[in-house]
Amino acid sequence: MQNVYNQKLNNVIIDGFKIDGLSEGATIDVTFDGGEVEKTHGTDGPGLNLATEQGGTVVITLQQLSRAHKFMKALWLKQKLGAPLVNAVATLGTGAILTMLQGLVTLPRQFQTGDKKQGAVPYAIVCKIMSWDNL
Repeated sequence: MQNVYNQKLNNVIIDGFKIDGLSEGATIDVTFDGGEVEKTHGTDGPGLNLATEQGGTVVITLQQLSRAHKFMKALWLKQKLGAPLVNAVATLGTGAILTMLQGLVTLPRQFQTGDKKQGAVPYAIVCKIMSWDNL
């Protein structure tokens, strides 16, 4: 991992396709499911519970004119027909690597348009297995 954050390192590759046209100022939002630690109390005193890791969700936001929209829509349509689950890798601005395995791609839930600047369109990748290195 490097000691300097570099936004140019941020990129996402889904099933070998590099996603171009990430929206200006948009972040790559990462949410892990499971893995929480909670304190439990029983008659024999306190204990700790470590939840099982259960994958997660990554949201990427594309410019409205991004060429990746066709790719994302095609993935979604193939999923409806029973295509295999997707795999993705994201390199983050710190040099960390995020790996997403056995995932599905969502269509955008909502987006805005009509302003002076090009609008942004979010897509989510929901996966069963997700890990990161050097975060």
